Amino acid sequence: MEQLFDLLKYIYAIRFYSKDIHYNAKGYNFWGDHLLADKVFDGLDGLIDQFNETIYMGYGNLPPSGKDVLNGTGVIIPEVSSDITQCWKALYDLMGNCLDIIADIREEFDDPAMSSLLDNIAQDIRAKKGLVWRRILAI
Repeated sequence: MEQLFDLLKYIYAIRFYSKDIHYNAKGYNFWGDHLLADKVFDGLDGLIDQFNETIYMGYGNLPPSGKDVLNGTGVIIPEVSSDITQCWKALYDLMGNCLDIIADIREEFDDPAMSSLLDNIAQDIRAKKGLVWRRILAI
């Protein structure tokens, strides 16, 4: 279950950090950075809800409390840099770590409901990671 909690923490970290970028966007690329950060943020709350309902509640367990999740994500959310490119790179790395955890979970669990959920999360994160990569290359 520890890997599942790690995955949840990374989804939250991506959610929070994308909003950090959103609120700290400035300069020539302000509008594009602002909107891209929103694009990354969009849909993550739904994935978190689906995750908690499928992985925890669906197996008769209580999902982690918000306090537990926040305590866990606090140590993995990067600092906001004044260099927006560094922020995008940090977000890109968070997404990569999230995808690595998904790959590890796939090896440990053989459950159709979990596989479907992991596919949804991985597809969402991978697509957004591609957009972030394009943003990093634009500099």
